[in-house]
Amino acid sequence: QGKEEKETLKELIEKINERFGTNFTNLDLVCEQFCRRFETDEHLKHLARENDSKKIFEDRFNKKFEEALPEEAETNQDLFDTMMKNPEFMQEVRSVVMNEIYRKFRAATA
Repeated sequence: QGKEEKETLKELIEKINERFGTNFTNLDLVCEQFCRRFETDEHLKHLARENDSKKIFEDRFNKKFEEALPEEAETNQDLFDTMMKNPEFMQEVRSVVMNEIYRKFRAATA
């Protein structure tokens, strides 16, 4: 199952690159790095598991994502610059990471 998840993430990243005309070959790794950062966030985990509304989780996640950007920029300045210049691109990346984290937290309750 783990391999399926990675392929799905990779496919989403390919779509982002195709849509925005970018070629971030390590975008899947960056998304995974973001995922690792948020997987240990107990507050986000609680929001995903205890609320049927994804909106509550999404609002809090978006704030934490914005807070994490400067730290992540240190590891990939080109990607950070692209996200800062193109809000749509940033939204796509944020959405991929958020959905991945939400899915993992919700699956853990099943």
